[in-house]
Amino acid sequence: MQDKKTWLTVSILKLTPDKPMILKCTVFNDAFPKHKESESIQITFKGHLSAEIRKFTENETFELKCIDGKTSKDTKYKWIINNNEVPGEKENSLKILHINDSY
Repeated sequence: MQDKKTWLTVSILKLTPDKPMILKCTVFNDAFPKHKESESIQITFKGHLSAEIRKFTENETFELKCIDGKTSKDTKYKWIINNNEVPGEKENSLKILHINDSY
């Protein structure tokens, strides 16, 4: 307590994450019931890619790229749309001409 009006509190959180996540802390008490929020901390895993949701306009050309940062010639890709693998697509990009709701 520096000026006898404030308190310093330290909390330690121990966890073993099994997937990427974003953490933030909230604080409040009886004297200050309005919640205050810390800045977010993003936990990522090397080699783990996250999905991206994209919107499209019907009949446009739609291109997707998988960028993992360390692509080698041995890297294999698999494209899945609506839980169905796109046959024959093994590159890091996928181009769909005239996309529509059937995808």
